[in-house]
Amino acid sequence: MRVCGFFLLFWMSGIAWAQDFGVAVWGQSRQWIMENETNLDLTPPDEENYLVYQANISGIQNVRLVYWFSDGLLIKGGFLFTNVRTDAIAAVNQFDKIAKTITGIYGQPDESNQLWQEDYPNKNGSIPIALFDDGLILQTVWHTSTTIIRQQLANKEGKFMHQLIYSPINPNILTGKEGF
Repeated sequence: MRVCGFFLLFWMSGIAWAQDFGVAVWGQSRQWIMENETNLDLTPPDEENYLVYQANISGIQNVRLVYWFSDGLLIKGGFLFTNVRTDAIAAVNQFDKIAKTITGIYGQPDESNQLWQEDYPNKNGSIPIALFDDGLILQTVWHTSTTIIRQQLANKEGKFMHQLIYSPINPNILTGKEGF
């Protein structure tokens, strides 16, 4: 029954999970991803360093699926949530919903952080208000055998920025370089 629940959560999440990210594995070519990604392509013309697609995660619409490349090879991926830019309560609820989805797939996060501004006066107050005041950043981190998954919610210039970023645990394997 537990396996059935896992597959149901996987199917309901709306994410096409591969070994590492999206339809690809780390180091996959840009061309291969372009030929195999089935979501709507929103990539600007002549862009070489990333691909952007329309996505749906756990019923959340208007999510941007982004693949980043170095030398034409996949080095990072992410989901950028664009639907709750000005509603702090909705942004926190969405953050929690995505954390629950990812936890259902990979288990409990390795880190769950509330990063407070040092001078924020009410660190025991409301999380949505602290986010609105730019006094707090929420962050969750999971590790798989090949990938680090970081979810973050912050306020930037009055807009809530919610993102889920996937990166390889060992980036040197991808390109044979000492880093990106």
